[in-house]
Order: sequence, then structure tokens, then C-alpha cells
Amino acid sequence: MSESFKKSTRISETCFIRDRKISFTNTMVFTLRSACKTLSVETDEFFQRFCNTESPPSKQAVSQARLKINHRGFQKIDDTILETYYEERYKTYKGYRLLASDGSMIQLPTGAEMTKEFGTNNKQPDSFNSGRSLMIYDVLNNMIVASKLYPCASSERSCLVDQIESMHREGKQRRDLIIADRGFPSLPLLARMKQAQADFLIRYNGEHFLREMNAFASSTKSEQIVEVSLREPGSRQESGELQELLAEGAEPTIKLRIVKVRLKTGEIEYLVTSILDKTILTKHDLQKIYRLRWDIEEQFKSLKNTMELENFSGKTVETMLQEYYSKMVIYNLHSTLVQEAQKELDGRVKQKSGEKKYRQYRINENVSYGLVRNRITELFGQDNGNWEEAYDYLLKAVQRNPIPVRPDRNYERKKKYTVKFPITRRRAV
Repeated sequence: MSESFKKSTRISETCFIRDRKISFTNTMVFTLRSACKTLSVETDEFFQRFCNTESPPSKQAVSQARLKINHRGFQKIDDTILETYYEERYKTYKGYRLLASDGSMIQLPTGAEMTKEFGTNNKQPDSFNSGRSLMIYDVLNNMIVASKLYPCASSERSCLVDQIESMHREGKQRRDLIIADRGFPSLPLLARMKQAQADFLIRYNGEHFLREMNAFASSTKSEQIVEVSLREPGSRQESGELQELLAEGAEPTIKLRIVKVRLKTGEIEYLVTSILDKTILTKHDLQKIYRLRWDIEEQFKSLKNTMELENFSGKTVETMLQEYYSKMVIYNLHSTLVQEAQKELDGRVKQKSGEKKYRQYRINENVSYGLVRNRITELFGQDNGNWEEAYDYLLKAVQRNPIPVRPDRNYERKKKYTVKFPITRRRAV
């Protein structure tokens, strides 16, 4: 609502200077609310229901208004939410903020501009525009700490390096431990993360990664510390990335701790970490932490299915990026509300433990997202007491549809047939 935010977010000084139906605030809130239905319907519903306008503007007028704002405004809102959240006490594991990293391909709108900026998923005639979304997710606090959309040809490794260096440069790091799967490990990546003072825990292929680690796979040892040289003769001296690192003053050798874990299936899992001290994080700690990484996969599923991340209404690169980053804003806002509601729900369930069929219940996040989306206007579009009133309403509303927690469900599910719109997974919007 501030004038300074408007000035920093609009594309020029001549934008949004008159008092009109499509104001700066209305344009921002309309985008935050996410247009999942056809734009004409969304425009009519938004301006009649939330702006008390009898004659809503046309969808073309709304689209033109959106071209006058910069997507970085949504990133600033998200930064504010994150800064505020981490000012309070947050969950850590032995002092570490656990950040899982992963990427996912995002289908983008059609158009030559989009193709030029992000590329297509393949070179076949039926290819479609797509981008690579790389996300860093706090698995203990359920917050998206960083997210960015890259061209689809970008590697997940280079995207992660970009985000880690950006967090380091902007002072957003804490005592972080980055968790990543088998698609990420490479010597330049590990060296870059060490240079950016970022600790990591990454799964790797035990037999075909670095020469210094090969003997460990066939040994009887369960963990070992190895020293890896960036100047090893051969392919490492020919690596442009490693030579660039050395030219920047990076240490020519790095120490890594490698750990071998046997899974219930009998498969051996290999982990590499920058935490060398066994008394800080034990082998059991590392195994437990890596298992938490799976939650980021579930969050991508939630973003794509519940929040419809790929359902874009804008056709230009700028409006598409506005919608992408606005979804991150709503995700984090929704997450903070769900966490607070979950605490209240846990307290009520504990008091009535004898009356409940299950020992634990959790907030239905599909329903809660739909409720939050419908109240976005009151949360962001008001500068008076209505904000607290809307927040308190949502806090109670999202607790009305809890679902039971059934731990250790590992029996086989028999799939009889596929229903495109199953009754048990109804859309929230």
C-alpha cells in the first residue's frame, strides 16, 4: 500500500498516477489472487465482488495495467514475508536450517517471445515452451526460501550455484545445510558451494563420481574423509569451471566426508557432505536429514496441482513471471497461516484425545489454499483493521476440515481405474 513500494514496482513514473478503477493496488492484488479461470470471468468476479464496481473493466484493460508493473515487486513482497518469518524462532536440526533443493520443468504459454526467452522441451514439432524452476525449500518450516525460473536448457547444477551465490551475496544465508539428490553432484558445484560458505549433503553414485571416492564403495568402511584436488591432471585441468574457480582464488583442494548407508531394501546409499566433524552430525543424523528431502517433491506437486503453477493467464514473459512469483508469495503466506492453525489444532486434539478416532490430525492444505485465495483481497488490499479480521477468520476456517495422520502406511494400493476428476481430490479453486 505504500507509495515507495508503488514507485519501485511500476515500470515508469507516469504509471498509476491518476485515481482510476484499475489502481496499482488492485492490479497487484488481482495478480496475487491468480486467474485460474478465463480472464473475462476472473476480471468480472474480482471487480464486482471485491472492488464494488458495477461496470468492471475489460480484460484487455487489466492486461494493459499488468504490463505497467515489474515482477520484482512480487519478489519484494516474498522477501518481506521471509524476513519477518525468520526474525522469530524457527525450527532447526542441531542448529542447521535444512534447505532441500530440486528443479522441475514448468510448461509455459505459447508464443515466440516465450520460446526465445526460455526455449522448448524438445526439438520435435509437437514441442511446447517450458522453463526450469529451481527451488530451495526449508523442509522443517515449510517455506520456499528461494525460487527462480530459468531457461529449460539450464542445468540444475548451474541454477543451484546461481541461487546459493545470490543468497550469499544478499546476506540471506543462515546456518544452512543444502540437501540435494543424485542429479546434482559435480566437483565444480561442491567447490562453488564451499566458496560460498554453504554446507551441503548430497547423494551421489558410489562407483562413478570422483576418483578419490571410488575405493570407498568397495571397502568395508561406513564413512571416510577424503581430500579432493581441483588441479588433478586430466579432465580437471581441462575443465573451464574449475579453472575459473582457481583463478578467482578458490582453495586448490577441498575436504569432503563420504558416508555409506544401507536402506531397508538392501540398496546402498552414498552421501557426501561438507560437515566433517562426526560429533556435530552423526551418520544417523545425515541419513535422517536426507530422508527429509522428499518433502520438496511433494511441494512441487502441490504447486502444480493445487495452486496450478502452470496455469498462466499472461502471454508475455513479464506477466508470466508476475504470476510465477505471485504463486511463491501466496505459498509462503499460506504456509505461515497453516503452521499457526496446526498449532491450535494440535492443542484441541490433545485436549480431546479420548474422543478422537486418530491420535493426530493435520490441516487439509488443498481446502486451506482455496480459502486463502478467496481472502487475498482482504489480506493485501486493505490498510486498516480488516487485515487482522480476515486473518483471524482464516485461522479458524482452515481448522474446520482436518484430515487424520496415518503413520507408516506402506501397504500396496491397488489401482482399479483412472478418474480424471476424482471425488477425493476436488479442486479448491
